[in-house]
Amino acid sequence: MDDHRGFHLAVGRAVLAGGALALLGSLFAVPEWGRGLFAVLLLCPAIAPPRTFRQGAWVLLCALLAGGATAMGAQAPILSSVAFSLCLGLGLAHTSDGPRWQKALTGVSGFLLCLGGSRLPQALAGQDGLQALPGQVAVLLGGMGMGLIVGSAAVVRRLRVQVEAVGQSPRRLALSERELLALLPAPATADRPDDEIARLLRQSVATYKEAAEALSEHPAAPAAAEDLVKRIVRFGKRWREIEAQANKSDPAELSARMEDLRRRQESTSDEQAQAEYEWARMALAAQLSYLTEIADGRERAVARLHHQVATLERLRLAAVRLRSADATRMGEELRAVIEDLSRAGRDLDSDAEALAEVY
Repeated sequence: MDDHRGFHLAVGRAVLAGGALALLGSLFAVPEWGRGLFAVLLLCPAIAPPRTFRQGAWVLLCALLAGGATAMGAQAPILSSVAFSLCLGLGLAHTSDGPRWQKALTGVSGFLLCLGGSRLPQALAGQDGLQALPGQVAVLLGGMGMGLIVGSAAVVRRLRVQVEAVGQSPRRLALSERELLALLPAPATADRPDDEIARLLRQSVATYKEAAEALSEHPAAPAAAEDLVKRIVRFGKRWREIEAQANKSDPAELSARMEDLRRRQESTSDEQAQAEYEWARMALAAQLSYLTEIADGRERAVARLHHQVATLERLRLAAVRLRSADATRMGEELRAVIEDLSRAGRDLDSDAEALAEVY
């Protein structure tokens, strides 16, 4: 399973949704069809938030069907419970982003867990100890318990299957030549002598390739190196896009335009024209300020890329040194380098998020 934090958050949201659902049914006169409707509308998005309009529409449809299923609870309680659980399972299956087998498994697990979890509030209501609790505490605990059980279906959405050949030691495969070529910047712009970012991206890909070959016996290291080189390329390409946009404006030309506007402003006696020229000069001055900020940010980005590329090179040399030194002692040093790689990748992600917000 990957994304443990996401799994814990999904279960926590399901627990809160289950508690809110129990309190809603206890404090207000909610009809039977409303209980099923609100249950799916609260639990499905809590466990598997819809990512597209189509997924959201599917959850709404499942909620309407669940409302119809719970409406017949008085006439056929068992059939009603099964139909409601099936609607919830279908809602969870359709909002899963994995392959078909994972969607099906998510739906089945959601159906079974909901079928069992829906019995929990009734079972807890018969406990003498819980009956003595004040107010709606017992109802709240029953709903949260149901949410905990149903929310456990989130674990299926985060299962990852890795197929390995028989007889091979388990290790992360390196990027293929095709994938490495896809990471490289376009040759048409990469050959500019002043395009230092493009050169750093090429250097990072070449260093990763050498490191992956030297680290074939250490499965954790190539995975960390692959993750870092992808983040380096993603970060560098974003900066090159910013550069391409910034290069469309020439600071010298902007300064010349400002000087021309200043002369025009001084030569006219019309106050309205003078004001308009002043606003135009202020707009050009703001553009010059933006270009200065972008240039400063680019210098920081280049420094960061030098740092991360050097970290990749350190990993390659640490692997080479590992072959000629004490394996136990050097293994600890290699582990420290891998931690540096992970930390470097997190730093790049933080910078990339900041770029997305600012630019």
